Amino acid sequence: MRAAHRFACGAIAAAFATQAARLAGAFRRARVATERETGADRA
Repeated sequence: MRAAHRFACGAIAAAFATQAARLAGAFRRARVATERETGADRA
């Protein structure tokens, strides 16, 4: 495997992981917000 190819794969993987983490964080925040609203109704 060439170094350039390895670097490109690493960069793509890092970008994908960053995007996935950001997406998961936003989804978790949205779910916590909705749970807080429904939890207030339940309590």
